[in-house]
Amino acid sequence: MNKCTRCGHVFSDDEREIETETHGLDSGPYESYSTCPMCGGEYETAAQCDLCGDYFLEEEMHNGVCDKCLIDSITYDSFLGFMKSTEGELERFCFKNIYGIEPPEETNIHLRNDLVQKYQDAKKMDTLCKGLSFICKINKYILEDKDTTELFAEYLKEVKE
Repeated sequence: MNKCTRCGHVFSDDEREIETETHGLDSGPYESYSTCPMCGGEYETAAQCDLCGDYFLEEEMHNGVCDKCLIDSITYDSFLGFMKSTEGELERFCFKNIYGIEPPEETNIHLRNDLVQKYQDAKKMDTLCKGLSFICKINKYILEDKDTTELFAEYLKEVKE
């Protein structure tokens, strides 16, 4: 599949328009190129999102997940599941965003359980106060670091399966 970089139209190779540029010459060879069938614009190969099935350009995807699905999937619960499944992620996030310090080198199950409880408490405060400060920290944490974004996208695909 292909997606127009101008109008966003998604189309198959069979639907491409073939344009011929004569450059004012009476005889060939002429230059031929294909364009979007809707607007005549340039296009790029599109990939299918593993979550919603729509087609997107490479720069609109993260490890096979489109921007919209990634952002729509960022919830308190999905992020907690991601942190629990990814080595050290719970510690990095909680220490930086709840305690405001760097995480320790080593942790144990008691500390991890305490961090999960602190995370749940912060979630409750956002919910009770109808605030968004904690979920904004979660969004920022996922979206500002490319590696974390890719890991979260991979987690979302695993959960879907």
